Amino acid sequence: MSLIKLIFVCLIPLLLCNVVNAQDSDLERFLPVDDIPGWWPDSEITAYEGDDLFFLINGGADLYLEYGFVQVISRSFKNAEGNYLKAEIYEMSDEGAAYGIYSLFRTGEKALESGIYANVKENYARFISERYFVMIMLDESSPEGVKAMLRFTLFILQSMPQSDVKPEILNMLPDEGFISGHVKYFRGHLGLSNIYSFNTSDIFHFQEGVYGNYGTYSIFILQYKEEEVLKEIVKKLPDNLMNNKRFSDLEMYEEGFRLRDNRDQTIVMEVYQQYLLIFMGEDAVLQPELFERIREGESDDLLEVYF
Repeated sequence: MSLIKLIFVCLIPLLLCNVVNAQDSDLERFLPVDDIPGWWPDSEITAYEGDDLFFLINGGADLYLEYGFVQVISRSFKNAEGNYLKAEIYEMSDEGAAYGIYSLFRTGEKALESGIYANVKENYARFISERYFVMIMLDESSPEGVKAMLRFTLFILQSMPQSDVKPEILNMLPDEGFISGHVKYFRGHLGLSNIYSFNTSDIFHFQEGVYGNYGTYSIFILQYKEEEVLKEIVKKLPDNLMNNKRFSDLEMYEEGFRLRDNRDQTIVMEVYQQYLLIFMGEDAVLQPELFERIREGESDDLLEVYF
């Protein structure tokens, strides 16, 4: 028995010790019962709500809670050869929360033909549908296992409500030069720190943010409830950043400030209405033009093209 398979087998009784009544969860209707030939349930359905998520993913639950986690169900399946497949269905507070947690996991895998927001590799599939985020995982990759994983994915997708509503802030990213599949949406310090750690504590206090990767440089846009709130936070940002030894060469100017990190990247921050615009790259020659394009709103079709 492989190590991964042994982990799957050992996890099942542990998860059963922390079962929340699955009959109280309406997510159960999305799981196949006998519609996937050759595979059958190998465990009871486990369900978790709120802070009980730590029983399922101890060490990563905080990130889900930051986005807006509601509940999750989990179940394992097996086939005659003894291979295991595990399905987890997360209900998030809204469509933006589901997209956000999905976007952090996405690393440019091949998209399924069934939708833009479904990605698959040889031993897992991740996808979203409306406010639901789903993961299908194999203990061992095999041709039959991958076929079953895709059948599970399509079954669940077809049983869920469909929607393509995504956070409006994504539209602010400049479209020229953007790398498809490399956008991240976040709603707090933990999500931002999963992309780039500016500080161990929350020094930005934003409402929501988006990150775009353009290859040689990247852009963060952080949104605040009010411009005055943002201005007060920006007053403290230079000191908060320079207290971290990874940053140096602070330079203030009328529109904002720039500095360098220990990767020799230039970081530029400027305020635009209730948004903090952040440029990061080895060469900042394009930064003024990029910020101007954001301010002029030339990216209205970005959602349709890239996400």
